Amino acid sequence: MASISVSPSSAQRGTTLLITGDGFTVGSVVTVAIPELGLSSEIVADAAGFFGTDDVADHASITLTSDATIPTANDTVTIDSVVYTYKATVTTTAGEVLLGATAAAALANLKKAINLSGVGGTDYGSLTVIHPTVTAGDLTATTLKLFAKTGGTAGNSLGSTEGSTHLSFPGATFNSGTPGSAASGVSAIMFAPEEVGTLEITATDGTNSASTVAHISS
Repeated sequence: MASISVSPSSAQRGTTLLITGDGFTVGSVVTVAIPELGLSSEIVADAAGFFGTDDVADHASITLTSDATIPTANDTVTIDSVVYTYKATVTTTAGEVLLGATAAAALANLKKAINLSGVGGTDYGSLTVIHPTVTAGDLTATTLKLFAKTGGTAGNSLGSTEGSTHLSFPGATFNSGTPGSAASGVSAIMFAPEEVGTLEITATDGTNSASTVAHISS
């Protein structure tokens, strides 16, 4: 019977938690997830069905590149079926992204829309929601790096296309960037939560499943 544990099980936010498990199929890829936060990663059970070190699966990533020219109104960027459309002025429509005064601003506003980190109705359409499978990360004046939220090979097939003469991806899927890969040996996940509350943590190898909770205080 599979089981997982988190240490410490009660902690203040920002404290690093270590998630370990046992009872999984030998050599199987175990998906560990925190559903409430939309986070998951793949790890590999060892010869005894345990995971417990620090060899975490890689997350697929890809870079959107600008030619330093502001995109044209109605140009699009599509990331795992979610369409973002550039507009000179945004409305309530989900997925609209403000062009801004520079090419760098256009990339920055796209990052805000993906992560829902800006101001709805100003930087992007007010009905936009956070991207379910992708996070926008490193940003420069001409590049925006995107990461699959789920670690491992699952992120390799995420779509990455654009309809703009001023923006480009290296290919039509994240696999054309830096592919994700499952960990190759015994592995564990370390996580530092920033939210107060009770978090459910689940793990499954497709046959064996387990769950536990972590209580996070301020």
